[in-house]
Amino acid sequence: MTMTRNLLLAWLFCTSAAARAQGTVVPPPPPPPLDPLSALKAGAGGLTAEQVARRAAESSVDARVKQRVVDAAEARRQEAEAGYLPRLTGTARYSRLSPVAPIEFAPPGVSFVVKGTPGPIGALSDLSAFPFPPIPTPVNQYAFQASLTVPLSDYVFRVSRAIAAATHSARAARVDEQAARLRVAAEARVVYYQWIRARGQSLVAAQALEQARAHLHDAQQMLAAGVVSRADTLRAESQVKSIELLQTRTLNLVELTEEQLRIVMHDEGAHHFDIGEDVTAALPPRPGDANLVRLQDEAFDHRLELRALDETAGSVREMGQVARAAQYPRLDLAGNALYANPNQRIFPLRDQFDSTWDASVQLSWTPTDIPGSRASSAVYAAQEAQIIAQRQALLDGLRLEVTQAYQLQREAEVALATSLQGSLAAEESARVRRDLFRNGKATLVEVNDAEGELTRSRMEVVNAHIDARIARVRLDHAVGRDASSVRL
Repeated sequence: MTMTRNLLLAWLFCTSAAARAQGTVVPPPPPPPLDPLSALKAGAGGLTAEQVARRAAESSVDARVKQRVVDAAEARRQEAEAGYLPRLTGTARYSRLSPVAPIEFAPPGVSFVVKGTPGPIGALSDLSAFPFPPIPTPVNQYAFQASLTVPLSDYVFRVSRAIAAATHSARAARVDEQAARLRVAAEARVVYYQWIRARGQSLVAAQALEQARAHLHDAQQMLAAGVVSRADTLRAESQVKSIELLQTRTLNLVELTEEQLRIVMHDEGAHHFDIGEDVTAALPPRPGDANLVRLQDEAFDHRLELRALDETAGSVREMGQVARAAQYPRLDLAGNALYANPNQRIFPLRDQFDSTWDASVQLSWTPTDIPGSRASSAVYAAQEAQIIAQRQALLDGLRLEVTQAYQLQREAEVALATSLQGSLAAEESARVRRDLFRNGKATLVEVNDAEGELTRSRMEVVNAHIDARIARVRLDHAVGRDASSVRL
């Protein structure tokens, strides 16, 4: 058997030499395998995860919606602050009255009569001798009035509480808006690393295809020499087709993830991106990441979602105080200035403009408002209790989120070391099997198995590097480290 294989190799050498002598082009040997991680290297001017995160956060539609909520909350706060302004009301009025007979007065001891009307002393024809002339009633009346009301009690029980509630609400809206931007930024980083994963997988598939075609070439040569069967050649052709399908899928994935990058950054261009971050570089160790309890406490201190709920609870609590203010008496200071023709406070009425003013202090109380005030207070108390319950649920969710991110990071670290070691073993095994096959000491099935294992190991190396980056992004967001740069 060994002699037959040696004869086969000698025949292949002689055939190749004869072909060269006759001018026939002999296919060159397959190129050496490329570095499976070359697609993950950083290039000058390429795109980085931080750039993607910043552009995604700045252009996020969700963040823009949250910003409009912030604007509305700020407007409500300004509206509440306007409650400190006294209520100033201006009124201008014109009235046209139906004409009536002038009013006349009789001297002392004489009954009041209206000219031309029978009275106790009969119809009087002339009262001009009396000292009280007739009083006409103007049919055209003009009035200009300004009223100023100062709600003294509201300043203490209503306005200050309403401002505090609006301030808490505005803070909650700002915190929620920043939390939305951080979520978008974290997801954008993940999309970026998934894009690099697809690039790496595409390169691995291209390497596998080149190797499969080289094996097919060897199998066809050996089939012509009668060393292998037609089934072995068909198996090699099937392997090539399978890897071509794998390469098509990875190329499609590259296009899909690149389109996802454009979407998260809202980039309308059609250009291709270059990698600007070396994801194969070792991540710096962080001793604090090994303590799960400390990570959970860090999340409770820094996650913005908790701060948003705290501010919302404070707003609802203050609104409950505003509702309770309806149970107490009101104290108002009021003033009016009147410029009218005729002025009703001047007697007798005269057809000219006169000015008067008045000021008053009023204490009022409406006991029937107490039941409604208590009901409103109960509603706000229930809302506050609901928010407190939501906060506890969020704490439970954060504890689980941090635990999952912590475990994913540990798994990613172990997987990276394991995949690198497995890749070295698969590279050596595939090399040995290829050499044995070319020397007739291994079957094509064994070579295909070794090459398949090599492709899987390279894929695992790519995935391990990307998973390590994504795990760190998840952990940093889970514990709120990405919120350290947020200014509220």
